[in-house]
Amino acid sequence: MEKQEAKIEYNNNEFFFFQHSFKTALEHANDFIARNKGKFEMKLFILNGSNYGQQWKLIEVCKK
Repeated sequence: MEKQEAKIEYNNNEFFFFQHSFKTALEHANDFIARNKGKFEMKLFILNGSNYGQQWKLIEVCKK
């Protein structure tokens, strides 16, 4: 299985995305956001590849 590279949090749930089908994890996460925009607030994170800082970096907050 591929490494989880993107994460979306909403309503105390977490969805993880990884690269497959010629699309990056971020593209899959953005597709999820586009399908669910306006339904709930979502936070998009990407995996921090370095050994320093938090494991997940917040890159976008999508308001309801």
